[in-house]
Amino acid sequence: MHSACQILIHIPACLMLLAGVADCARPASPPPQSSGTIERQKEMTRAEFTRNFSGLQNVGYALLREHEERKLNPDRLAKDVKAINRHAKNLRGLLVLGELKSPVQEGKEPLDTPHKYDQSIRRLARLIYTFAHNPVHQNRRVFDTEQAQRALVDLETIIQLSKAIESQARGYRAE
Repeated sequence: MHSACQILIHIPACLMLLAGVADCARPASPPPQSSGTIERQKEMTRAEFTRNFSGLQNVGYALLREHEERKLNPDRLAKDVKAINRHAKNLRGLLVLGELKSPVQEGKEPLDTPHKYDQSIRRLARLIYTFAHNPVHQNRRVFDTEQAQRALVDLETIIQLSKAIESQARGYRAE
């Protein structure tokens, strides 16, 4: 697995996706605003993005590490996947990645063995890693719709899988 330093990518590259977020959130005929107000809104949006992007990676990494070290318990699992879910949903609202081409179906299988929990936790960590390292977050000048769709599918899968793990966390036990 990767170290925490390797997992966290450069956040400034991701901020290009936020370029229109502050503008999209305004009504069709907004009241006049000073450029200082608009800049503060953009800065707040960037800060929220940074907090959620880093939080998603940090919690995902910590969850996997605790699971591998057999220090994870059902309460901690539920708390961590709930935080992952919250960060992912916040990111979905902040990013301009388009619409899903087809619905994501994840987390429908019951987690009834330690092996299935292990697979699900590892899959969730892998999805977080691939989402965070998607080239769409790293290149400010080129917007690749296929990469954006991959990032969106990864994010939706993270949301669904984390919710499924959270709902079944009480049955968790390490392998």
